[in-house]
Amino acid sequence: MSIELMSLVWKFPLHSKEKITLLAIADNANDEGYAFPGYAHLIKKTGLARATLAKQLKILREMGLIKQTPHAEIGKGRKVNTYQINIELLKSSMGELIVRKHRKVQGVNSSQERPISSKGELEPSFNRQVKEKNKQKRKIPSNFTISERVRLWAKKKGHTNLEEHLENFVLASKAKGYKYESWDDAFMNAIRNNWAKIQEPQEDYQSAIYREYATGNMGSGNLRDISQPLSLAMDVENTESGYTIDDEGMGQAPWELHS
Repeated sequence: MSIELMSLVWKFPLHSKEKITLLAIADNANDEGYAFPGYAHLIKKTGLARATLAKQLKILREMGLIKQTPHAEIGKGRKVNTYQINIELLKSSMGELIVRKHRKVQGVNSSQERPISSKGELEPSFNRQVKEKNKQKRKIPSNFTISERVRLWAKKKGHTNLEEHLENFVLASKAKGYKYESWDDAFMNAIRNNWAKIQEPQEDYQSAIYREYATGNMGSGNLRDISQPLSLAMDVENTESGYTIDDEGMGQAPWELHS
């Protein structure tokens, strides 16, 4: 095993499967870059399936990173390849350019695999690609349901009948093929605009008065008057026709307020 060679492989910009394959070869190589690992050994080292390993070796050959030649048979029916790692290419400043050119020629999408840096971390460019992909609009998930975030929002805003809203929203989204970045936000918007045409329960008159007094938005805020009988006739319509509600909750005509 050549420590220097392993270090060069770690620093080289490769996708994960390509890098683990080249590392497995380098782990068996001498300082000149020659290695003689069998397929079974490489499969055990990389954890890749045989077909996948063959594909990665082909890519490494096409990039010029390794030269693979058949070797003589060893023992009963066992064949071993000779691998020669291109050390000069690993050291070259043109290495990354060569790799990019190969991917362009082969039509390989750089987001298909996870490129790994010399520190064993995802390359920044890949992280950006993942974030951009996550921002893309997508169709409604098959398991979409009411999240805790939506429930808390609905409770705060006074929206009810969430299950009915959900059923209408899912059906409409599937039928019209809607796509959104955030389905929770889209669902809240649908509830707000009442896509389902659901009649929300109306607050009764006495509860409304109680709420207004409790929040200090009406009169003196003294709740003792709520227990007194309140005529449903004391609404905005009757106020406009000449009646109002004084601090004691009694209906009076405007001219009586100053008598």
